[in-house]
Amino acid sequence: MSKIARDFEKIAVSYGKIIIREGMMHPEQKTIQPIGDRGIAGGEKYITQGIFFKYANNKLGIYEDEEYAQKAAGHELKGLIRHNMLGIDGLYYPLMVVIEYLGIRLVAVSCLPIGDTLVYGSQNAGVNVYNSSSEVRRIMQMAGEKLNLRGHLCGKRSENTCLLYGPCDIEVHTSNIDGRNYVLDYHRLFPSESIRLGHNRLIKSPHLVRLLRPELVKYWKSPLSSDAYSKFSSHDPEYPNCLSDVDEASVFLNDILIPTFARELDGLSVNHRKTSLGEFDYLKMLTHRSGINLRYLGKIRMLVTSKEWKDLILVDILARTLKSHVKAVMRSASEIDTAGMEKYKDVIVSFLNLIAGDGFQSLEYWCCTIKDKIDHKFVHPNLSEYERDQSTSIRPTNFVYLLRRFQSISGIYLEEDTLDDMISYSDGITLVNEDIYGIKPVIKHTNLALMSEAYTLCLRSFEMKFASQLIRI
Repeated sequence: MSKIARDFEKIAVSYGKIIIREGMMHPEQKTIQPIGDRGIAGGEKYITQGIFFKYANNKLGIYEDEEYAQKAAGHELKGLIRHNMLGIDGLYYPLMVVIEYLGIRLVAVSCLPIGDTLVYGSQNAGVNVYNSSSEVRRIMQMAGEKLNLRGHLCGKRSENTCLLYGPCDIEVHTSNIDGRNYVLDYHRLFPSESIRLGHNRLIKSPHLVRLLRPELVKYWKSPLSSDAYSKFSSHDPEYPNCLSDVDEASVFLNDILIPTFARELDGLSVNHRKTSLGEFDYLKMLTHRSGINLRYLGKIRMLVTSKEWKDLILVDILARTLKSHVKAVMRSASEIDTAGMEKYKDVIVSFLNLIAGDGFQSLEYWCCTIKDKIDHKFVHPNLSEYERDQSTSIRPTNFVYLLRRFQSISGIYLEEDTLDDMISYSDGITLVNEDIYGIKPVIKHTNLALMSEAYTLCLRSFEMKFASQLIRI
């Protein structure tokens, strides 16, 4: 199973890169031809090598912007992972990877033996909702209860509502070919954070992107509805209670959980962590394990008193913000009607010279521009009053440390000699295209390969232990 998962990822990434690089070509010129019978949401879709590819973009204007559309695609993968980890007999899942390359996000999913086979959920935005299989009904309820999701009535029409555990637009298909129950569409598996409490900046369709963490949902005192703040369960008599439950969990997150986590963080040392994780992955692991979304990093930073944590969190906030910005820059380059990678290197180098320079434009970026972009990405408060002042630059002193973090999450790598020169020459250097070592895809995948390998190692360990016992006998 591990080999299958890794082979799938390798093939999906290879063909995904081709699809992204040829994105602006006329369909007839493309190596892989788009298909025309899978709807229009997200633009062109592709099938090759038994893999279905779809863009994560905002062409229909459903989201605030492209970044939020890509975030929703990330929720799809997270939902699949959490559902699959339950290990419930009778449910099957596709392989999936999310490919981020040249500012574009592409979702790759293994094709399944399904068709007009829906038995649970909806595939037309709640117009028709199904719950027709007693077996699937039982195991989906079991899955929902393990995730602490509330069963609720959902459907756009009052005469066609069904009780579901999970979002209205989840799909379970019973294949006519192998008889298995395949689960699809998990992007709204976990409930939305409260919209009416005003914790966050208002955006378009927040219930699609600002979801509660699975850890918070699982250990909350009562089950929470996946469709809270969606219109799919407005016909449910319990809908007001579903909203109140999510509101209460959101208040707990903001007013109790985050301040408590900040105090616990102050009691830990960044440099004395008992784990092989790097400092940024350590921070991410601690934050998620506590049921807190990374969009709250700024709020956490404002609450911690430790300087080492404040500095580390600021670097992570800056790196993630710079990544979002450079992705937008690369998307603009993809619209330039020239082939090859040089157009991407051109815009990346211009961007890096902007943030690494010492001229007026660079100063304006670090004093003003990046603060607006941080506000777009992270919950308030995220900077101190002093840092928020437009005469204050928030560029860190150890700029190369920031660049290394930026490299690891963006897939854009500079030559090591270039990084060394940036340390050596305090007045700064001007980058050229040759300073770019490479632009690599950033891959997010299910943990199936790792779980399979861990299981295999566990079995080997038991076999070795059993063999040593036989030798002693």
